[in-house]
Amino acid sequence: MVNPQVNCSWIKERYQEKTYQSEIFIGYNITEISDMTIMIESLVEGIDLSFFSHHYNSNEIIGGRPNVDYRIMLKLYLYLLYNGISSRKLAEHYSLGSNLHYLVHGLGFLPKKSTISDFLKILDLYIDRIFDLSIEFIESHIDLDKTSLYCDGTIFEAHNSRNKIITDYNLERSNRKHLAILANEDSDEETKIIALTKLELNQYRATKLALLQRQSYGRTDEDSVILMNKNGSYIAGYNAQFVEEANHGVIVFTHLSNRNPDSEVFKEMFPVLAGKFEMRDITFDAGYGTTEILVLLSEAGIKPIVTPRKGKNKIIPDSVFILSENAGYLTCPKNRRLLSCGTNDKGLTRFKSSNCSDCEFKTDCTPRLKNRTITLNIKEYLLIKEAQETIATAYGKEKYSHRKNICESPHGFIFYNLKGKKLKMIGLARNNTIVKLYAILYNLSRLLSLKST
Repeated sequence: MVNPQVNCSWIKERYQEKTYQSEIFIGYNITEISDMTIMIESLVEGIDLSFFSHHYNSNEIIGGRPNVDYRIMLKLYLYLLYNGISSRKLAEHYSLGSNLHYLVHGLGFLPKKSTISDFLKILDLYIDRIFDLSIEFIESHIDLDKTSLYCDGTIFEAHNSRNKIITDYNLERSNRKHLAILANEDSDEETKIIALTKLELNQYRATKLALLQRQSYGRTDEDSVILMNKNGSYIAGYNAQFVEEANHGVIVFTHLSNRNPDSEVFKEMFPVLAGKFEMRDITFDAGYGTTEILVLLSEAGIKPIVTPRKGKNKIIPDSVFILSENAGYLTCPKNRRLLSCGTNDKGLTRFKSSNCSDCEFKTDCTPRLKNRTITLNIKEYLLIKEAQETIATAYGKEKYSHRKNICESPHGFIFYNLKGKKLKMIGLARNNTIVKLYAILYNLSRLLSLKST
């Protein structure tokens, strides 16, 4: 069992003060119940889960209690995830006075695997609401700064073998191989029949890729795609984005996607993120420093704290040139001007120097051309310069200095403490539920640490 080494007396004392909890503690020594178990109980009892009542199977005519209490099922499932317990092994962890017995008190029976599966289908419908309610619960104990956020992505391995993923590249390679077999006069009839069957299958898979508008999909988990993890290995997986607030690193938003890279996933989730929070600034690593994201944030009035990408990897890049106030010319590091030659219909302005022949930097700056020319989108150029200036300020440096600790802590907790590096469910919707539950457990653990110091 994973237990934070902290004193949780504050939450236990709070619970003992609650008169409505008096029955629950009969038969239990509260000091022997784990801190996280009490925290899970506190969360689920402290938020409004009345929407579960729509799914109870009680008879409306003759009355009666529902056959299962989904609030208790939520406690149970959070406990299973936290401790890495399979639903098949519930009985092994269930005994009188145990943590599991404490949480399911009132359920009357240990749920079957089918009962848990039915519950997860309902949980998929409400997980976003439950996650938001869990943030409100956290905020009732500590102050969160949701105007200053941090964002980072991580790759989760899907429940799909790397060898059972279909990619457009592999389909092309397979088609070439089997077309060559058909064209070869020495191929026997049996081999040609196998080749034709394979080509038909490839056509079906290519059509499926086109319908999904993706370059890959999993045969076991169709929603999964081929991704490169941090070790440089290709896996079938999902891209998860975690957004943390600035005060304590609490996860306030998650998004699971089967797209890549992180910058594309951020653009996908940004409308929902911007609708939830009134952000002042947001801090990223350099992978998010694209001009598209800079434009997106600028239009929303959000300041990015990120090292922007500078385009082509030149020894003397475009970004070191200074644009005049009227955008009529650029000034190079040697104080020479590159005059504007006009703007095309794509919004790109071309600047050209009149004489670079005697410049000591010419070999590095423009070795192939007589004079240096630069073509750029002025709006994007100004945003890049602004981002460079922001991250160079004392405020920007301070914010960015906390990025690694704030962003890596949730990843480490989920991967190592919860052993959640590989998602064991099928489909984007279900795995989104699991990732949000992981985030809730991280936040509860974070709250325990903060309140117990």
